Amino acid sequence: MKNRFFSLLTFFAVAAFSFLGLSSSHAAPPTKETVVVMPVHGASLTPQVRATLTNTLIGQLIKAQRYNFLSGNVVEESMRTALKVQAKEASCEDLACLRLVAKSVGTDLVLTTRVLKEGGTYYLDSKIDNIGTGSVIAQVDDECINCNLGSLKNSIKGLAQELVKVDLSQAVAGQSSRGRQSSRGAEEGSSAGDLVDNGDGTITDTKTNLMWAKDDSATTTKECMDWVKARKYTKKLKTGGYNDWRLPTLSELKTIYDESKSNKIGFAFKDYRERYPLHMEKVFGDPAAFLVWSSETKGVCCARLLHFHTGYVGKQMKYYCREAGVRPVRDGGRRR
Repeated sequence: MKNRFFSLLTFFAVAAFSFLGLSSSHAAPPTKETVVVMPVHGASLTPQVRATLTNTLIGQLIKAQRYNFLSGNVVEESMRTALKVQAKEASCEDLACLRLVAKSVGTDLVLTTRVLKEGGTYYLDSKIDNIGTGSVIAQVDDECINCNLGSLKNSIKGLAQELVKVDLSQAVAGQSSRGRQSSRGAEEGSSAGDLVDNGDGTITDTKTNLMWAKDDSATTTKECMDWVKARKYTKKLKTGGYNDWRLPTLSELKTIYDESKSNKIGFAFKDYRERYPLHMEKVFGDPAAFLVWSSETKGVCCARLLHFHTGYVGKQMKYYCREAGVRPVRDGGRRR
């Protein structure tokens, strides 16, 4: 009788732990639908506020009980290891570091959240990336004017509530509904056209009469570039003897995105650029940025860009440079 009672007690204890989402140190390995939750990043936030917002985000995600979210000590230990491998002391924000973290826990899905403050307004951006395919699965944002900590926590909760609505089964298959839609949008632009190398660092598209810089910012600087720096870079550019370079529009960027082309010239670590070629003519400089900034902004916080591997049209905070660069353009083709 005692043994039977003990067995029943054990059963209900295990059931209670499962219901509450508690697990032992010997938890089963993560499934493909496990999402790594990175700590909230924001240069204008104190460490205490970042920790509070991170805990708020994780709590809201776990409350939804829809996916397996990895956070806390497991992620922090993976971050420390990844940063040590890269010999960096900064936070783990760039793609290479995120990929190492994801790989260490056996998943491709990573959730990152950034908070940017300009004046009295906080801009929040949260997204889930499939690091394996280079696609954005979901992206949500919010603005919080004259916020206190309580208001910021509510904004974070709102972002989490939107993210858990996303069907991650598509991400497991390496697809994104938003990415596919954006790719079709890129195809609606003209084809790559007849691109002529002028021999002076410029490329003329005889079909659109646009002139492009042969080398983008990733080619010349060997690093990513945020939107604010991209504007300054473009204004100072004197390539080919011209001083009227500018940021391209999304429509203009689409004219050099060509899904029929596949060139391994992406600015990334070797195995990533081998696996995820850029859909553009090889006439352009190597390496080239995966994400290219446009002149188009989205609110005060963000600007729009085009991903040259997935065809994804998205937005990113202006002061965030991950994978991004600029390919300057000018009107009028070649000067006679």
